[in-house]
Amino acid sequence: MTGCAPPPDWERMENPDIKGKTGMAAVDNFVDANGWNMNKSPFALFSPGGGRQGRLRGLPWSRLTNSTCPALTSKGILYVALRSSGNGVTGDVTGVAYNPNTNRFPKEVAGFKPLADHWYVWTLLAEDPATRAKLTRRYEGQN
Repeated sequence: MTGCAPPPDWERMENPDIKGKTGMAAVDNFVDANGWNMNKSPFALFSPGGGRQGRLRGLPWSRLTNSTCPALTSKGILYVALRSSGNGVTGDVTGVAYNPNTNRFPKEVAGFKPLADHWYVWTLLAEDPATRAKLTRRYEGQN
């Protein structure tokens, strides 16, 4: 298990509470250092060594700002893992994503829920449908 925080409660994941330049400073620095396309797919968050990834400290949530989390960019989206389990072949990753240019995600993202200011809570693999929160499924190229 990797990540930086307990699994998000999908239904109660709050909007970022640190606003403006202060709230986005760590994100801006991460993207400046790594660009918007570190990996072809966010699946690299499954396991260390699975692709180019980094560590991000300073998310715009008071409860997360002091945590250092696995993060990467892929196709213009920043993915931050709050919880990751599995062996690189099976498992799941949940976290928050900053998607400033669109409200679409690649097919690898099983679902997402909009928060605010281009932030989303997301998962790569769907959990058991009986317990999974109602998440949006909107893919790149889908109308």
